Amino acid sequence: MIGQENALRSFGIVRAMNEYDSIKLFFETNDENGEFLTCSENAVSRFFPPIDKDLIYCTKNAFSELVVDINIGLGFLFQVGFPNKRTLEWLKQQNFDVKFLGDLDPVDLLIFRILQTITDNVTFLNPYESIAANAFVQEQTVEEKQAFKHFESQFQEIENAISPSNYKLVKSGKKIELEAVADSIQWFLQSL
Repeated sequence: MIGQENALRSFGIVRAMNEYDSIKLFFETNDENGEFLTCSENAVSRFFPPIDKDLIYCTKNAFSELVVDINIGLGFLFQVGFPNKRTLEWLKQQNFDVKFLGDLDPVDLLIFRILQTITDNVTFLNPYESIAANAFVQEQTVEEKQAFKHFESQFQEIENAISPSNYKLVKSGKKIELEAVADSIQWFLQSL
């Protein structure tokens, strides 16, 4: 429903939106197929506190079962969909070095971008450079391609953070789901 947001803008209803509000509105108005989920304000996240100050923010709750046995001092926050304000406010108050782990697709990259707007200490974890991950490249959905086109300037800003080759892959209409690297995720996290 990109047209709905553009219509709101043309009627002056949406004025000078900041990046957070613009991305949030996009998620809220484009969730017909369940691709752009928003996390309700009372949604419960799975949280494992860090020993030091490294926190992995992961968009896949199912991965919590894979990492629960890893004793490497990292904290984990698992939350599906666009993060709610409570989570973002909490993250803002912490002094964590946030490491983002999500799909290599427009949906999760927009969530990564939102995290970048609230803290300077966020990096993109990149388990996607391997040959094995590239075997799982898929075509983006129509909605994901629309999101990339709509927020292309935001994606250009994160090109170096996600790597130029990953940016090129996403820009070409392709994606890699985090599940593609599930078999090696424990090894990858232990190597951090």
